Amino acid sequence: VEVAGLGMDLTTAQLAARQHESLAGAAAAAAAAHTSQELVRTQAELKRLREMLVAADEREEMGAAALREARAAAMAHREDLQTSQSLVRELEALVAADDEHVTRLRHELAQAKKELSSLLLLQGTAAGASAGAGAANE
Repeated sequence: VEVAGLGMDLTTAQLAARQHESLAGAAAAAAAAHTSQELVRTQAELKRLREMLVAADEREEMGAAALREARAAAMAHREDLQTSQSLVRELEALVAADDEHVTRLRHELAQAKKELSSLLLLQGTAAGASAGAGAANE
């Protein structure tokens, strides 16, 4: 029995239809396999990107923590510096007061030396006068 317009009999047409269905099924299976492989590759790429994002987030958090620590250390250093500057000003004031005290003591010492010299001179003069008076009495 020939199928009209195809130039083949019914059995050959059925066989051709089965082969066509089989090829279509194989093509669909190949497309599904290709899609499945692409899906696996895409999922692997997504997993890799997620891991990179998590690692970047961790690095960002570590950087932020390091920045917070650096800021806290800078603030502590600033406070230490201000305290040191205050102590230096206090020490400078004490040194200036000591310098004034030393200058005053030097002045007093010079005065005491002058007075001592004057007293020694008077004592020498008095001793000389006393010796002269004693010799005159003899």
